[in-house]
Amino acid sequence: MSTTGEERTRAALDLLSDQPGPRSEDLRRDGTRRTRLFLWGSLVPLVVVGGLGGVLLARADERAGRWAHQPAPWQTTVGLIVAGLGVLIAVGGIMARAVSKRRHGAPPGWNSPLLALTSRERRRLNKQVMGQALIDMRTLPLARLLAHTVRHARFAAWSQVGLTVMFLGQMLLNASPLLWAVFGIGAVMTAVGAVAGLRHSALADRFLARHPSDDPPSTASADPA
Repeated sequence: MSTTGEERTRAALDLLSDQPGPRSEDLRRDGTRRTRLFLWGSLVPLVVVGGLGGVLLARADERAGRWAHQPAPWQTTVGLIVAGLGVLIAVGGIMARAVSKRRHGAPPGWNSPLLALTSRERRRLNKQVMGQALIDMRTLPLARLLAHTVRHARFAAWSQVGLTVMFLGQMLLNASPLLWAVFGIGAVMTAVGAVAGLRHSALADRFLARHPSDDPPSTASADPA
């Protein structure tokens, strides 16, 4: 049976107000199932491609070894320090996220009322939080919930900062031009992700400041990720 966007929105609002009906729970379970299928469907190809890429990279690195040179002692020392610092920053971001979610009493992300919505409806809410669309007052509680979720991106962003620093350290530790290119690309990608995460978190904070709630929902920090 097809479900309209209006029905999904009403179901999400019912879940948020802790007054869910059987249909609301069914829609959330359906959203959870779809999200898990998407995650697994994305993860498996990435693992396969990553494994094949690692094998090809190892062979290519052996062939390119004649262009490599032994890193200077100072490079090795600085590389170890930088890579270690990156690991500490990344782990710190993960721990800070866990502490923040525990402090605010956030339930598991798979219980989020937002899972009753379609991805298109969540994108519409996200545009409101990011300031790219007008606020729909009827769905403002859901937008607040999403904003509370997005603000946690700052912790993931700090983990990406740590990965960026770690990649830079690996570039100093390795003398292979091929590995320089690989770690350089990784550093750029994680740096872009970190900047985007910090920016989105700041926009979510601004949204919540402009649209405060006297009684924030207990699921405010829940997220389906």
